[in-house]
Amino acid sequence: KITHNRIELYKPYPKQIEFHTLGRHKPERCLLAENQLGKTTCGTAEDSYHLRRRYPDWWDGHLCEKPIRMWVAGPTARKVRDVLQRKLVGVS
Repeated sequence: KITHNRIELYKPYPKQIEFHTLGRHKPERCLLAENQLGKTTCGTAEDSYHLRRRYPDWWDGHLCEKPIRMWVAGPTARKVRDVLQRKLVGVS
């Protein structure tokens, strides 16, 4: 069981790669899909790349040249803690 650094294992499928790549020229995008298809993983992976300014070799999206400030929000504090924070930070 992997309990840390999960972001290094993220392997996007074609629609996710398209989403990331569009970020190069489109500051606002929408990834619309059914439940359990990787929307949260895709979004938090991108957030993590920008916050750390460390991008994988396949990355062709926007590159942050300097440190950024970012808000990651959800419908409740519990959802942020249990879902987004777990994926963003990469711990169980």
